[in-house]
Amino acid sequence: MKKVVIVPPMIIIFHVSFAYRPFSDYSTINSLQISDPSPRILRLSIAKGTNPDYVPPKKIETKISMSALTAVATPRIVELSHPRIKIEGLCFERERSEMPIHPISCAALLAKPSPRIVALAKARPLHQDYLPPRDASWPVSYAAIHSKISPRIQELANPNTRTPMHIIYYDPEVFKVKPAALKTQCSPRIRELAEPVRR
Repeated sequence: MKKVVIVPPMIIIFHVSFAYRPFSDYSTINSLQISDPSPRILRLSIAKGTNPDYVPPKKIETKISMSALTAVATPRIVELSHPRIKIEGLCFERERSEMPIHPISCAALLAKPSPRIVALAKARPLHQDYLPPRDASWPVSYAAIHSKISPRIQELANPNTRTPMHIIYYDPEVFKVKPAALKTQCSPRIRELAEPVRR
């Protein structure tokens, strides 16, 4: 139901009222009752069977033997199982200042390198055509200091002379007629072409 109320100054107010229907009792409606499933629905609800040729994955079971369960670790294994204790800073205490930080065994001090080790210890020689990098600054030669510039090089060194822009875009004599053009005589062909086209 719609009502229109006019309130000065000429303000129109629309008042709308709705009439709601009473709630229906869905339990009494036969069309909304749950019906029995059809045979098609029952057939689709059956779970898909397993393929007869299906082989399930093998179970990974680690079987520990009784000897391993009842074994007793030896003192050496217990010693190796402990974590390695590292000295802080990876440095060893030195007895004298001239001794190295890391202790060197006597066998390493008295060892003599083989000819192969000596050959591998030599630095790789440079290529015969190798040129060392050039220094950032080098002395200028006497010929370069006392050289003279040829007239051709002097000509090429001069900047290109261009006409000023105001002369290129503005020619004050653009409407001036040359004397030769004033004395010329028009040919019959040009006079014929100068006449307007007759339509």
